[in-house]
Amino acid sequence: MANGDPGSSNPLSSPSELINRKAGIAANVVNTLEVSCDPHEDNSALWFQGSVNSTDMPPSPPPIRKGNLVTSLVNGEETFASMFAAIQTANANGHFIYMLNWWSDLTVSLVFGNPNLGALLSSAVAAGVQVRAMLWDQANLPRFSLLPQFWPDPSAFQQNTAQVTQINAITPHPSIKDANGGAILDNNTLAVGSHHQKILVVNGSSGLIGFCGGVDFNPDRIHHLDRQPGSPMHDVHCRIQGTAAWDLLNIFLQRWSDHPSSAAIDSAKGALRGDTVGLPLPPDPGTQYVQIGRTFGNGSGHISGSGVVGIKSKSGNGWYSWAPNGEQTAQGIIFHAIEQAKKFIYIQDQYLISMDASNKLKAQLPNIDRLIILIPHPNLSDLPNVWCRQKAFLDNLGYDASAVLTDKKYKILVRYLKPLGAAPGPPDSGSVLTYVHSKIWIMDDRFAVIGSANCNNRGYNHDSEVVAGIYDESQDTPCTMHFAHALRIRLWAWHLSMSPAALFDPGADSHWMYPFVSSRIATFDQNAGQDPLVGMAPTPNTGIGPLTDPFGG
Repeated sequence: MANGDPGSSNPLSSPSELINRKAGIAANVVNTLEVSCDPHEDNSALWFQGSVNSTDMPPSPPPIRKGNLVTSLVNGEETFASMFAAIQTANANGHFIYMLNWWSDLTVSLVFGNPNLGALLSSAVAAGVQVRAMLWDQANLPRFSLLPQFWPDPSAFQQNTAQVTQINAITPHPSIKDANGGAILDNNTLAVGSHHQKILVVNGSSGLIGFCGGVDFNPDRIHHLDRQPGSPMHDVHCRIQGTAAWDLLNIFLQRWSDHPSSAAIDSAKGALRGDTVGLPLPPDPGTQYVQIGRTFGNGSGHISGSGVVGIKSKSGNGWYSWAPNGEQTAQGIIFHAIEQAKKFIYIQDQYLISMDASNKLKAQLPNIDRLIILIPHPNLSDLPNVWCRQKAFLDNLGYDASAVLTDKKYKILVRYLKPLGAAPGPPDSGSVLTYVHSKIWIMDDRFAVIGSANCNNRGYNHDSEVVAGIYDESQDTPCTMHFAHALRIRLWAWHLSMSPAALFDPGADSHWMYPFVSSRIATFDQNAGQDPLVGMAPTPNTGIGPLTDPFGG
């Protein structure tokens, strides 16, 4: 098993330990051996708002797409390998590769020993493929005087600039006009905003394939970097085949067509091929329902203290043409799912500071058995006032770190991944994954949310984000599981250093209360530390200032 690999990513199969089990059979006795599995059911109406295959477009409730094949991708190595395989399918005239990213390092090799991402894109264009990218313009960050205290390396603010230049310079195919590279350095955001979506869409010989989640094209997902404690980061992404992949494509098409710089690129290099792609046929097997939610800031009413909105659409308006009042369907998917949970809620999040989410969880606590939260240790965080803000979130829930040891029925467990030792080993030689960069929710082993939206005001109201709400009907065959169930087992097996079979039942959450010494988790006490900048109280949750929420990816 590869370093950092929690196990199989196949959402339709169980861990091998669940299939290959031994059971004693008594002689001369009629014996019945029952293998647990999820019975066939269709509760999609419970977990989603909206209607199946609706033609409504956001910001109405997004369409619920039936018949998708979704693969969970845990950590950078697995995610990059799946992306590499998808990019390889784009190899002929008519194919395309589209990217939306917060951070794109084209020198990253998605699979060790193979050409890096930039070389892959160049080879694709040479084969007749159209490449388009929109990368966030991070040069906007230095205008805030406080930033050097948190981001001391000025070169970080130029990230994506050279990458956009490199993609635009990819040599066109000699005989196919629109087979070339085109990219935009995108600062079309609200003031103090960022484009935080991490989307890859490939249309090749295997049809339309979409990716979304928390993974950037960044070496810190697969390597330990000395300047970055906690790397390689722990993260979760997903690969989607089916009609929901078109919804990811549509996000790219909307952002591209609305940007003032796109017209010149389209005129010189050819129109988007993706504009002619319709909803793909469901793959076989395709059992997942998927609803794609997004966040876009409200350009018509979300004004910063300076009075500068920042959004400059092609029409000249200070808002996005497809969402003049913004869009918060990512938050809507998450909050609706919280309200449906009856057994447990499991969260992995980078920041955990949205008081709206804290209030939503607080209201649901009487209706569930357990709330389990995994975060990075605050000492690894780039968030100003992280101790203060997480304490407010958890105090609101009534979380008490010491109660776990005295009350076996205590509902709330908050853990962090143990930090690296003072002297970590050489890169990729067993470095422990410690920084939790993932943004996922799992409810009752039935519903999962994977995306880029952190549990903060920026993720739910201000920046560009995307999440996939995923539900499936088990096919009621031996040892098949819901997507959410399989993902929860994979993650818990890694964090708890246990076999997947031992974690089949969500009742195994007791191992989060009393973990083995070999586990990777430790109890988080919101009162155990304080922020380095004493006296800097956080601004209200409704604010948009630099102290309100982080810029980190």
